[in-house]
Amino acid sequence: CLVLNFVTGLLLMVASYILDLIDNTKDTNEALMWIYRIFPGFCLGHGLFEICKNSFAASMGAQIGSKAFDINLLGMDVAGKDVAYLYMAGPFYFALCLCIDYFANSPWARFANIFDQQDVEAPALVDEDPDVSEETARVANDASDADDVRVLKLR
Repeated sequence: CLVLNFVTGLLLMVASYILDLIDNTKDTNEALMWIYRIFPGFCLGHGLFEICKNSFAASMGAQIGSKAFDINLLGMDVAGKDVAYLYMAGPFYFALCLCIDYFANSPWARFANIFDQQDVEAPALVDEDPDVSEETARVANDASDADDVRVLKLR
């Protein structure tokens, strides 16, 4: 999952930058920006890139004495859209993770696994010690009801 976020963020950011450089594809890039923003890695990378690019341009403009480069780095035309989307997407993705975790571990999910016929016994170890075999048999035969901790079918 981490590799997927890294790759989508980096590759989409580079693709967006290249599309923005070519005059014929600027309109296409503007249309695709909303699709790119589905990926939080793109929003983070694109926002940081825009801040760096405009910060560098402002510092170069200040060196030559131009006031035209006095910009707000978190404005909507620089990195504001990316920050706003990340602000909205954070709670959404958190809620999505909670829903996935709930439904994967809910009683309904466990009930659905009753009909799963893939419960296969693990093969017995060839070189198992006799005391381990005796303890496994004792626990399997419910003779361990008085034990504080029971570990069943660990393998």
